[in-house]
Amino acid sequence: MGFIPMVFTAVSTIASVVGGISQANAQAASYRNQEAAARANAQIAAMNANIENMNAETADAESRIEAAQRQADWNKQLGRQRAAMAQGGVLESATGMLVRAAAEQEADDDLAYMELSASNKRLGFLSRAADYQFQSGDYSRQANQARYNAGQARSGGLFGAIGSVAAGIGTGYGQYRTWMDE
Repeated sequence: MGFIPMVFTAVSTIASVVGGISQANAQAASYRNQEAAARANAQIAAMNANIENMNAETADAESRIEAAQRQADWNKQLGRQRAAMAQGGVLESATGMLVRAAAEQEADDDLAYMELSASNKRLGFLSRAADYQFQSGDYSRQANQARYNAGQARSGGLFGAIGSVAAGIGTGYGQYRTWMDE
């Protein structure tokens, strides 16, 4: 057989080791890039959740201000109505009482509707904030999985290289023995 097959075995083993390690490193780099992207997405989702929570607080504050203004407007309107009814002498009449009760009910209904609308708006912001929080957690899990995969790729490449070296040594030794026995 000779010395030449042992040289080819050694070269083949080295090429296999270098190729396996290079491939494992490339795969690990890809996973590290996935991890970085997932971590960035997690941060963005968390920031979006914070923005939605702030929007909910802002909407709540705005609705309280609007409700106070609307209440003041109704109070003025009802006061003017009572003054006009008193001036006309119908304030304490059955008709006057019915008109006042209807106006007060309209004011209560208007304020209740406004409060319901503001609550729905706030809940919409909070719902989106919860969605973003979930996304942030999901992206964090993806980043952790990518980090794990990168480690596995490196380990797999190392064990593959060790296996190639062992196979190369075994083949080379067998060729050596055959050469020596010739």
